[in-house]
Amino acid sequence: MTSSTKGQSTSSNQSSQQAVSSTCLPGAIPIKSGIPERMSQLRTPCQSTFPIPQPSASSEHTKNNSSHNNNNNNNNQLSLVTSTKTSPAISSSSPVTKLASSIGTLLSKINSDSESSDSSSSDSGKLKLMISKSVQKLKNTTFLKSPVNDSQNGSSVDSTNVAVPIPRSNGRTDSAVDPLNSDDPAASTMLRVNSDDQDISVPKPVYKDSSDSDNFQRPLDKTSIPPIFLNPGIQMLRVTHKKRVMRTFRMDVDNNRLWWDSKSSSFVEIDKIKSIRTGPHARNYREEFRVSAESEDLWITIIYYNYSKSNNIKTLHIIASYKHDYDTFLKTLKNLVYFRRQMTSSLTASSDSDLFTQLHWNNRASQDKVKFDYALNLCSTLNIHAHDSDIRKMFDKSDKDHSGYLDFDEFKNFVQLIRERKEFKLVFKAYKNEEGNMKLEDFYNFLKNCQHDIVIMGSSELQKIFDKFSEGKDYMDFVNFSNFLNSPYTSCTKQIEADYSRPLNEYFISSSHNTYLLGRQINGVSSIEGYIRALQRGSRCVEIDIWDGEDGPIVTHGRTLTNSIDFQTVVQTIRKYAFMTSPFPVILSLEIRCNTVNQAKVASILKETLGDFLLTDPILTNFMSLPSPEELKHKILVKVKQPTTITSDPNTSEGTSTSVSSSTSMSDDQGKNSVISKITGKKKAIKICFELGSLGVYVVGVKFRNFSLKESKTPNHCFSFSNKKVQNMLGDDGKFKALMKHNRTYLVRIYPSLIRFKSNNFNPLLFWELGCQMVATNWQLYDIGQQINEAMFKDGSNYGYVLKPDCLRNNKQRRIKTDELPNILKYDIPQYFNIEIISARQLPKPKDLKERTFDPYVELEFYNGKVDDVKLHCIEGRIGTYKLNKDITASVLEKSKQSPSEILNEFCDPAVTFKTSVVPKNGFKPIWRQRCEVKYSSNRSNLTFVRFLVKCNTSEQKDVLIGVFCSKLSNLKQGYRSIPIYDHQGEEYIYSSLFVNVQYGRL
Repeated sequence: MTSSTKGQSTSSNQSSQQAVSSTCLPGAIPIKSGIPERMSQLRTPCQSTFPIPQPSASSEHTKNNSSHNNNNNNNNQLSLVTSTKTSPAISSSSPVTKLASSIGTLLSKINSDSESSDSSSSDSGKLKLMISKSVQKLKNTTFLKSPVNDSQNGSSVDSTNVAVPIPRSNGRTDSAVDPLNSDDPAASTMLRVNSDDQDISVPKPVYKDSSDSDNFQRPLDKTSIPPIFLNPGIQMLRVTHKKRVMRTFRMDVDNNRLWWDSKSSSFVEIDKIKSIRTGPHARNYREEFRVSAESEDLWITIIYYNYSKSNNIKTLHIIASYKHDYDTFLKTLKNLVYFRRQMTSSLTASSDSDLFTQLHWNNRASQDKVKFDYALNLCSTLNIHAHDSDIRKMFDKSDKDHSGYLDFDEFKNFVQLIRERKEFKLVFKAYKNEEGNMKLEDFYNFLKNCQHDIVIMGSSELQKIFDKFSEGKDYMDFVNFSNFLNSPYTSCTKQIEADYSRPLNEYFISSSHNTYLLGRQINGVSSIEGYIRALQRGSRCVEIDIWDGEDGPIVTHGRTLTNSIDFQTVVQTIRKYAFMTSPFPVILSLEIRCNTVNQAKVASILKETLGDFLLTDPILTNFMSLPSPEELKHKILVKVKQPTTITSDPNTSEGTSTSVSSSTSMSDDQGKNSVISKITGKKKAIKICFELGSLGVYVVGVKFRNFSLKESKTPNHCFSFSNKKVQNMLGDDGKFKALMKHNRTYLVRIYPSLIRFKSNNFNPLLFWELGCQMVATNWQLYDIGQQINEAMFKDGSNYGYVLKPDCLRNNKQRRIKTDELPNILKYDIPQYFNIEIISARQLPKPKDLKERTFDPYVELEFYNGKVDDVKLHCIEGRIGTYKLNKDITASVLEKSKQSPSEILNEFCDPAVTFKTSVVPKNGFKPIWRQRCEVKYSSNRSNLTFVRFLVKCNTSEQKDVLIGVFCSKLSNLKQGYRSIPIYDHQGEEYIYSSLFVNVQYGRL
């Protein structure tokens, strides 16, 4: 090539590149453009990050598109992500059509330039060919219909060596489904790479729905993850409250961890990730850190659990430097999280016994055999913490030809041995007929007599369940029956039909204290995640502590070491999550510490942000009673004092938000000379402006002076007391009776005293039995008090409102004299409770335990009641191998005091504690079959709770708690039930459970 030709070629090529740049969609840039040289060298051609299902034989155009994609990747050419699914025709205004038009225009321009040129360059010809193929691909491509109504987005680009700068600020407000944070079952079928551009459809990383093992997708392992994500990693900006610094994020596939930096604590375990939020779903976090909206398209928030800090939910905030890095990181991480959940849940899936086998057989580099080391590794990965010798026995039993490895059929048999539940055989044996199976009538007898389920013989519902598990036969065999016991039909919590038509004061209301905190009261972290978590878990009353900020009202725990949040961000978060779990009203308990100027801003923000959700005027013409939860559906109520001047301690829990207690939490608990009083400072007078005070319609904070005064008789007033203040009232017989009488008609809110600066909780049972409606607990710590609190509202709906027992409500037909009210609390109703702890499944190994296996046992705690008798049994049987009656212990707390007020004034320790024996070296399928029978007396409110604790026996230190479950006894279904297990944060271990037999009732 001559010098002249070279010059023409170069000029033509540059001109072509400039043309590409001028016609690209907003946010895109030319190939190789804008990439630092160092980063460009790190990038390698990206193959499909995760396996894509093969198209059908009839989809010839899709096959051609696949061929084009491969060629384009090899030549560093621009390629569009396509889908093999069909959808309605693409509209003329869609991003895809616009892109096709732009490319067509560009192609015409190049042709025109070529005709006017003396000689065309080979590079220009290649570019023309590339664009021509892209246009043809667009014509032949059909895209998935997006659930997001958005006509402004650019198309998604999945390219090699294409860097995208910080995207445009387009003021987008659309929302996208996050499969890791959505209740929509359909969300799991599409993992969306981002929520702002056109959806990139990532098929579920599971096997194809086919019996042919050759059609399985390729493994999800190191070979299918982008190399840059493994080593050296992807550089992105990590954002914290203290600093913003570039970190290198890499995936450790062997240990299922996402690492950044070299610190031993700088990682997230994939299995501990709760949700991944991007785009509009993460906007509140981005605004909390005052990051520009231009970064929204590259912002990622990862919410996870860090068990090294028992009362903290952790958040990891990241901003990608390039769109390519954003897509690679997000797509890979979401698929890994989803795949891990699918792999583990398939082990216990009742409907498809082959799912687990197919998934794991597919997820290996070698497709022909499995050795013992892989089987051992697999068990460890899936919380199968059994002894090596037990796993070896199952492996050898499956190895029919004694070859030392398993083929597909042998591996399938190995999985069946893992899934087998021997303890189910005894249940099946008790109800099967003489033919050794279970006909419809036998199944009906089991449901009615053992499970106490309300079923009708011959009903369509019964027939439907039977047909589902008998698989078309007229009987159930043991495998069918095992699938039934493993299914949601044996869930342990009743679906209670509740009445929501009574006045608001007749309900217990799920309430949160210092909702904005994620940790301790003095030095914890303030975050909107506190509000998200509380509302998602069913809280209907959240607290907002409002102070003066530099630019307006802020939310923080004043005069402590906690950080602050913008008030408007908090209100926006509440508006978004208020009714995701429950349709019934949310109460905002405002604790006002700001001046009147900021108070007016608070009122304005509430009105503008909440709109019609905010209740600003009464909805009832009769103001002698409060409206019902049903009448207040989808309404947000403000709890604030009337616009008057009072004296208030600026750091008490209630302060000015309630005008409530004459004794604040500081004066209740600590006194003037305490350390806490020195931290909180002096009292000051705060005036509530009219704009804010007028928002208190049905929940008006009133300072408590006396139960007999006029302000104590208004229907919409609300007193607030610290738990310490109420306990002091119980020592005065007159105040004790007056409090019980008041709570039958009017609202009361109880909050933790300031002495609980570690965020630990009191036992709410005491205050419920007195009829208190809003018993606010610290939701950031999942301790005994919070477990009982959440158990109260888990009645199958988790709506946050529970109708109080009739004896605690003001019943005009059966009036109770004030002097007789304490009789409600006497334990004089004989009851029984029998529980058999049978087995557990797939228990997680404690975090700091070095051994591969562990020794689990179960403790059962029984709260509230006067225990009369306890009997213990160890059931005999073929699998009852642990007959260690001497290791089973029970302790009875005698409530010898006669005065109800004195009984209530105790912390309410468990009335009975029952402990099973230890099963050595088996955390996967431990079996106990040990029974505890309790005879007790309850009071008329019958607020009795049971708490299951799964623990691990260790020699080095005190026993370690693995998981817990707490329930109101009357909410438990009877019979053989699977009891879920919750971790230290109150999140369910999805794949772990206890198997028990529960029976209870009146004697």
